[in-house]
Amino acid sequence: MPKRIPEETREEIKRLYDSGNGISPAEIARQTGVSYGSVYGMTRARQRINPETGKTFASQTEYGDYLTRQRINPETDKPFASRGEYLEFRTRQRINPETDKPFASRGEYLEFRARQRINPETDKPFASEKEYEDYLVRQKVNPETDKPFASRGEYLEFRARQMINPETGEHFKSLSERQNYLTRQRINPETDKPFASRGEYLEFRARQMINPETGEHFKSLSERQDYITRQRINPETDKPFASEKEYEDYLVRQKVNPETDKPFASTGEYLEFRVRQKVNPETGEHFKSLSERQGYLARQRINPETDKPFASQKEYLEFRARQRINPETDKPFASQGEYEGYSARQRSQKVRNRELGDFIRRRLKWIGLNQSWLAEEIGVSRQAVNLYVAGKSTPRGENLRRLLSALDIKESTNLPKSLEDLIEERL
Repeated sequence: MPKRIPEETREEIKRLYDSGNGISPAEIARQTGVSYGSVYGMTRARQRINPETGKTFASQTEYGDYLTRQRINPETDKPFASRGEYLEFRTRQRINPETDKPFASRGEYLEFRARQRINPETDKPFASEKEYEDYLVRQKVNPETDKPFASRGEYLEFRARQMINPETGEHFKSLSERQNYLTRQRINPETDKPFASRGEYLEFRARQMINPETGEHFKSLSERQDYITRQRINPETDKPFASEKEYEDYLVRQKVNPETDKPFASTGEYLEFRVRQKVNPETGEHFKSLSERQGYLARQRINPETDKPFASQKEYLEFRARQRINPETDKPFASQGEYEGYSARQRSQKVRNRELGDFIRRRLKWIGLNQSWLAEEIGVSRQAVNLYVAGKSTPRGENLRRLLSALDIKESTNLPKSLEDLIEERL
């Protein structure tokens, strides 16, 4: 397994090469103890001309992205759209030793990799990729405080503030400002225009990925996040997390609130605490609340419709909502209110799907038969029934009628009200 080059070593390599004193990649490799191949890739790439722009590559990352787009994705017979898509494809070619099946996503692969490593602080394997990354960060010292970084978020914020924003010639004020800048340098293949925001970019990326449960592309970023979450096991229940929110709440409860010396009770409490540690550049004082910081961040963003900064968080959310496509109408959401209504219906649908799945499972146990028998009775695949039971899909039309008949569910059957409504909708 290749050893990760520490960030401080990477910075030293770039410094030595950029100093212009005639130091060759071979000499830099000798001084830093890093392989010649690694040094060459981190330095000489910037001497090559990008055929797409006629200019030298600005970084190893830009060069790597260019090379990626020259490769053909065997699944689509089209060039890879990004390095992220390429890495996802490569990951799915690897076998997960824990399941003897291909990794479903790069996230699953990185989680597996982390669990193979021993945490020196506990002498136990890391429980997750996040725990591993947080450990690595705590080994670095924050030059602003002369103390170890407390979290990966603090480290990334610090790194971002050391970098120059080419649009202003000044240092980035925050990680989110840098992420938004990088996003605007990318072209959206669907519009042939730069991405307007990081949210738009992440939505696009998610739609390029295949949902292993359906064999189709994810319809949205939230659908992909929910899928990834369900691959993780909740240590408190020994069952997969049911949603992204349940997973986030679990992670938060593992952190201790320095103000109370007790675990955070909720994600909201954690976010409010985090915000109060950040300084508002407009006032020079710490933010007093999460809403104050959200308002500040909104005012740093440019509204593409007016070419002026957003006046408030509300205006920004309204704009963001109009960039999203409503799957129910295939048209953009008209307002934030319409988007929130749609999201609420999806949450309600997930609850009802799980209730139907639980009902099917109990019914099969009661009649003493299994999912394979039910699949044959309905005339669908075993995988389809598994998705019904898992609450990740629901039968429709004739399939639903056959399911009810196979399970001997009649009008007199005592069904929860939510399931009665669901069945009425699906028939």
